[in-house]
Amino acid sequence: MIPKRAKAVYVGRAVGDDYKHQDSTNDLMVKYAKTKRCIVRLKGGDPIMFG
Repeated sequence: MIPKRAKAVYVGRAVGDDYKHQDSTNDLMVKYAKTKRCIVRLKGGDPIMFG
């Protein structure tokens, strides 16, 4: 669903992975936002709920 030119960065966790704090996700988003590109955060769940 994402264009091939887009960069997808997984910041979630799978069963057994160490917990990743929200601060590290926020820092990463700020880092990419400073490149002046469009930044989108997709959250898990039912796609109908998120539109």
